[in-house]
Amino acid sequence: MITKPASKERLDARIIGAGLPHLFALEILEVVDSTNRYLWRRGHMGAPSGSACLAEYQTAGRGRQGRPWLSPKGNLCLSLLWRFPKGTCLEGLSLAMGVAVAQALMDAGAEGIALKWPNDVLGQGKKLAGILVEVGQTFAVIGVGVNIHMPPEEGGAIDQPWIDMQTLMGKPVSRNRVGRRVLESLLIASMRFEREALMPFREVWSRLDILEGKGIELRHGASVHRGVAQGIDKRGRLLLKQGNRIQAFSSGEAHLIAP
Repeated sequence: MITKPASKERLDARIIGAGLPHLFALEILEVVDSTNRYLWRRGHMGAPSGSACLAEYQTAGRGRQGRPWLSPKGNLCLSLLWRFPKGTCLEGLSLAMGVAVAQALMDAGAEGIALKWPNDVLGQGKKLAGILVEVGQTFAVIGVGVNIHMPPEEGGAIDQPWIDMQTLMGKPVSRNRVGRRVLESLLIASMRFEREALMPFREVWSRLDILEGKGIELRHGASVHRGVAQGIDKRGRLLLKQGNRIQAFSSGEAHLIAP
């Protein structure tokens, strides 16, 4: 198990962004409220598609439903702004980006990677990365947080089991190398989603889906549903089988039921 202190490696735009396809501009920020909020503001100021940023530290990182995303220094926080053509259906975009992040982490050497609907990337069944997609009228901002080296004293505030890349791989991990793989994968996936929507991502999602075929509890608003997960449909909705009936859900919190 890695017990070294968090890496002093600083984010380097030359390593992360040089030569990446479809990348317009890459900014490295020292401190920001959140990389998503930063690009959201830049988007409303006319920032082009393919604008990206990373931050050494976020003061107000967010996950789904406004929950705080804890990311001490030494982890990875990045966001990408993408302007999809008018009329593009963005259903399933966060799932496609989850596939992109999972593939990037596997390419970096991580094993035991899985996807949990709708937006979690797991390592050995524990939270490794998360995706937050925010959609405006003319653009989307895709935010990604990856645990690279999470000091135990910092991770104690996280409300679910978690793991970081260094623990998963058993050796020091370069944020810059991982950041480059993740950003490249997001750029390619965004371009592909623009042309083909969720369809080309569904096979990988199904292969990595930790819920499919298992008993789950889904909290949807004030309701709680129990059944067997049946994967996702072409719109990225979770399919839940209850008796002889299958229902599709576009949002909610899913948890495995202990056998």
